Amino acid sequence: MKLSHLAVLGGLFAESSLGAVVPHDVAADLHTSFIQNSCSMACIFLSAVLWGKVSMPDSTVYDAQQTSLWAVQSSESAPACRFTPTSALDVSVALLVLRSVKCQFAVRGAGHAPFTGANNIDGGLTIDLTSLDSITLTADKTELRAGGGAHWSQVYNYLESYDLTVIGGRASTVGVGGLTLGGGISFFSARYGWACDNVNNFQVVFADGSIHDVNRKTYPDLFQALKGGGNNFGIVTRFDLATYPQGDMWGGLVQYTEEKLEIFIDALSYFGDRQAEDPDCAAIVSFIYYQAYGINLVNLNLESAKPVVNPALLKNFTDVPSPLKTTMRLTTLSNITDEMAAGTPAGFREQFRTMTIKNSPSLMLELVALFKTEIAAIKAVKGVFPVISFQVISTATIGQFTKNGGNPLGITADDGTLILISTSNRWTNAADDAAMYAMADRFYAAAKATATAQGLLHPYVYMNYADGSQDVFTGYGAANKAKLLATAKKYDSFGVFRSLLPGGHKLKALENNQNLTSRAVAKIYEVPHTTLLQRRDGKKSRRDISANSRKLTNLEESTVTRHALDHDRQRTLLSATLSLLWLFDVKSTTRGLNAKILKSHALKRKGSYKLRTTWQALYEAARQSGMGYSNLGCMRDWLGGTFTGFKATGLSLYDPESVLTRLDPKPTTLSPLTSCLGTPNSWVTKTP
Repeated sequence: MKLSHLAVLGGLFAESSLGAVVPHDVAADLHTSFIQNSCSMACIFLSAVLWGKVSMPDSTVYDAQQTSLWAVQSSESAPACRFTPTSALDVSVALLVLRSVKCQFAVRGAGHAPFTGANNIDGGLTIDLTSLDSITLTADKTELRAGGGAHWSQVYNYLESYDLTVIGGRASTVGVGGLTLGGGISFFSARYGWACDNVNNFQVVFADGSIHDVNRKTYPDLFQALKGGGNNFGIVTRFDLATYPQGDMWGGLVQYTEEKLEIFIDALSYFGDRQAEDPDCAAIVSFIYYQAYGINLVNLNLESAKPVVNPALLKNFTDVPSPLKTTMRLTTLSNITDEMAAGTPAGFREQFRTMTIKNSPSLMLELVALFKTEIAAIKAVKGVFPVISFQVISTATIGQFTKNGGNPLGITADDGTLILISTSNRWTNAADDAAMYAMADRFYAAAKATATAQGLLHPYVYMNYADGSQDVFTGYGAANKAKLLATAKKYDSFGVFRSLLPGGHKLKALENNQNLTSRAVAKIYEVPHTTLLQRRDGKKSRRDISANSRKLTNLEESTVTRHALDHDRQRTLLSATLSLLWLFDVKSTTRGLNAKILKSHALKRKGSYKLRTTWQALYEAARQSGMGYSNLGCMRDWLGGTFTGFKATGLSLYDPESVLTRLDPKPTTLSPLTSCLGTPNSWVTKTP
């Protein structure tokens, strides 16, 4: 703890009623213990500000949220607490607190990403968006607004009564947020593009806590960056999605023996080159080892967005006789996505990886052969279920990537038909993790070498199928990667989503490249060459130089006022004090803060409104001393006792009698600290 902080605390204790009744050794222990874990502080702080939205380890809510994650590896991370916001404003408050105490965090939408850190964090704080799952349709039915924690099952079930759909996931248990921010392949992508291409607006909480509608008109650079840029820019709390007519469709699963594989690989290659002829059709070919039977099988997922049985473009698949199993039928989109979700059950250890190649049936067959070789090494692993899948990114789909402001994925029509390859390996025991990861390492090393040797490897890496070890953004191309990084720095000058949010696929600065001149880099970043040289030499931009003071903008003032008054209505001194801390954290260097805000919090500065020193003292004192208690009720009583201690920071009460009446701190007789500290202490009743 900094000495200056101790001095402030000493002043507060000396002036407050509590300072006269708490033994000095107990107070010192509290002051020392609270700082040991910044995330524990954040948890207690948010518990105080946002009652009932923080769950601690071993609580029912905490355990339920932990076990609801799709992959077991995710649930093995144990955050200090889990925070479940119910509004974008809740997320805003959490970000300000996390930034203030420098607590690392994770953001969980549906929790379907399988690698460690993607949607949970060990020792940090997990923001669980599952309560932000509202689904609403605009009056003209052209747009669906889905919360950042919604699942596609909720979306499709809601829209079916209107004969509408949106462009989204193919497994019902996948979340709206993760899929869309990673790109989002759909059954309907050849006609409409990926999910990200069909977002009209993102509601985003920025690193500074402000809440914005991000669309093509308001923030065009950020709007494009979010369409495949992952979690590097902000927390998206709502997705406004374009709707399209959709009734029943035709589709399902067909299963064949291994010897039919070559037929279906050829069919997929043919289908990819001709998907523009019927953009309502979709197909996936998968090769799977079934441990229970000791055999390899081929699964086909075939769909037509129209209620047309066996459309012509899919006949190369459907005309093959003697399937082992078929579920092809006329049904609803929600029914088909439920079926796909059933094929990927939760509760196992999982690993995804992916790569992209140019359309080549012979190379696809070679890669299956390599995969079979690696399967031999892990056949004995308990519960093993290895899958390699092939699907097309056709020119019909690529043609949609430029609409609505475009996306940053780096795929163009010049690439021709591409084949997206993904592996999904499932197993039961943590003891087999090393063997399973090593198997994937060997396969992808060999697969990339084989594709590269034939000139058929494409750099694109699909974020939603990528493992945490894979570099996604380099595959977008140097120019797109640089633009994304510049956008991230522009909208997150604090570096919150690059440093405090470590999970997911992170943007990294341009690697050292001796072939790039400073002028080339300036062109990539779209900045003047002289400006780039100045930054290289350490000269800061005006934006990054904090002014000594400035006035609040109208947006900042209205946001601050609204949040402060919301806490006032809770009628507790704790709420008022914590909202004061929040006000300081929003802008510690502001001046001209509207007097009505200060009056609403019962405080008036003697002389002038000099916020920085005064508010920082109050911030540190109330935060630090408050964090020492595990019992929030006791913490509330303690803050009541510090009421007179505000004098230590140069603040005086504004209209004290009305304040006491409105805030109802009840400071007449403080309760003993036994319940807070767990140890009995000598006690003297004190009435201020």
